[in-house]
Amino acid sequence: MADTRANDNDDGADTTQVASPQPKAAPTGSATPGGMGNLRRMLDVPLDMTVELGRTQMPLSDVLRLDVGSVVTIDRLPGEPIDLLINGRVFARGEVVVINETFGFRVTELVDADGVASGQMPGEG
Repeated sequence: MADTRANDNDDGADTTQVASPQPKAAPTGSATPGGMGNLRRMLDVPLDMTVELGRTQMPLSDVLRLDVGSVVTIDRLPGEPIDLLINGRVFARGEVVVINETFGFRVTELVDADGVASGQMPGEG
């Protein structure tokens, strides 16, 4: 905020002096050593990761009829990329792979904040 002061001159006229605002300290960000330390502390924060094959909606009456062997259709076609969500937001798309008799996920494209593919991984068409 500017500092204003009113003064009386010898000739009786009022004059106002406006002091220029003082510069503010530069914000601490990742460019400063302290900012990198804060970022490093966050690298160990756990995130929830979910691989989502697809979604569907069904009435409660259909859910109550589900039994062993029931098949639920989802909104994805075979061969369509599946989503990798981090804390509930789509982060990447890819495909399911089998590694040493367990399932894994191969990232084939990264997704920007708006959910749009921002690029494909090297070697993808």
